[in-house]
Amino acid sequence: MTRLLALLVSLSPGLLVSPALAQDKDTPWIVYQGGDGPGKGKHIVLVSGDEEYRSEEALPQLGKMLAKHHGFKCTVLFAIDPKTGEINPDVNNNIPGLEALKTADLMIIATRFRNLPEAQMQHIVDYLETGKPILGMRTATHAFNGMKGKFAKFNNGGEKGYEGGFGRQILGERWVSHHGSHGKESTRGILNKEQADHPILRGLKDGDIWGPTDVYGANPLQPATVLVYGQVLTGMKMDDPPVKGKKNDPMMPIAWTRDVKGARIFTTTMGSADDLVAAGTRRMLVNAAFWCVGLEKAITPTLNVDTVGNFQPTRFGFKGYKKGVRPSDLQLDTNEKRPKESSDAKNIQGAWKIVSAQGKELPEPEELKSVRVKITADKFIIEANGKEINAFKYALGSKKEPSHIDVTVRVLLDKKAFVVQDFDTRSGIYDLTGDELKICLAWVTSKKTPEPSTRPREFRAMGDLGVLVLRREK
Repeated sequence: MTRLLALLVSLSPGLLVSPALAQDKDTPWIVYQGGDGPGKGKHIVLVSGDEEYRSEEALPQLGKMLAKHHGFKCTVLFAIDPKTGEINPDVNNNIPGLEALKTADLMIIATRFRNLPEAQMQHIVDYLETGKPILGMRTATHAFNGMKGKFAKFNNGGEKGYEGGFGRQILGERWVSHHGSHGKESTRGILNKEQADHPILRGLKDGDIWGPTDVYGANPLQPATVLVYGQVLTGMKMDDPPVKGKKNDPMMPIAWTRDVKGARIFTTTMGSADDLVAAGTRRMLVNAAFWCVGLEKAITPTLNVDTVGNFQPTRFGFKGYKKGVRPSDLQLDTNEKRPKESSDAKNIQGAWKIVSAQGKELPEPEELKSVRVKITADKFIIEANGKEINAFKYALGSKKEPSHIDVTVRVLLDKKAFVVQDFDTRSGIYDLTGDELKICLAWVTSKKTPEPSTRPREFRAMGDLGVLVLRREK
């Protein structure tokens, strides 16, 4: 029972970064002003624009994380419908604001088959000639297509002397194929053991990197250093088994680095908005951004990669983008702070009995009979046989579907001796309906960063996730 109860306080922080400077609703990009952190003074420009993988959602979230948690100034650009001023990834010939690259320390790009006018493409070409770093995500391997004239060589496929275009020559690969079955076989990241000490892999292990998007066919242009291989899974869940046979023998690279005339390049064929639900995928991207700008010494295994605000990404697919959204709608908004009081905060208080526990390291039915939980305004007090054996603080999130709860689990180095190794924040969900309280999170206390390491979306015991069901005592 002690394993379950080794929990300490984790008061979930509100949104601490001020909004971007009051931005006119007609401005066709968004700027997240960085605060303190390793990235203070550095400017990242994130270029979205793809029809399928929701880069218009992924890059604002990544920008918010890099600004809020790490101090970078982040400018996010979008495919904009010039008639409405709204974000429309199906408009493939207009990304306003690319002149921001003049002051950029890093370009993060996740476009697909863009046919940009020369005046806009010139800013990207000028950036390439500076020798500054680039981080390419998913469809950036086929970032441009259909352009005529002096920039035609950057199209997917390129031309003689520049074979493969921007994707192949800069990022290391062009569009090749769907190696995994698209929409049916998700991707698990397996680290290249020969690169285990690479800064981008700090804090990661096999399986941390995951996404519902499939593995792309890839054979990076040499010289390139493969960091992560993509294991094709049988289904669309993080814990699905790998496909047997040739698809995983050998596995395709899904993340690698290159050096192009002194410019640091990181490319991953992952990066759709819903790939970012996995903390490991977010960690890879944040670590890569640090590495690209020469901040590898600041990369720690526990860099903050929490999502910012209510991040509920849209599933990948054509024609699936959210209509009517302007860049100004995506500001860091102090209104996203969690409320101090809610009806749940009052109604959750009282005496409770655990009636069900499903998942690893949760108590057996016999152990539950003597356990009671008293919930106050800020504490869970655990009693066994009438005696208090533990207490910890808790914090409820703002009302969402499902509602959020965050705790800090005390991770054990030695279960028997109960030696504390470290503290690990776990993000969970709860449902309070009448006299029943249900909580789902990774209760496991025998290892840090359990699987899955992101906030669950449903009440289901799988991997290291466990579900507790409590009933109020009258």
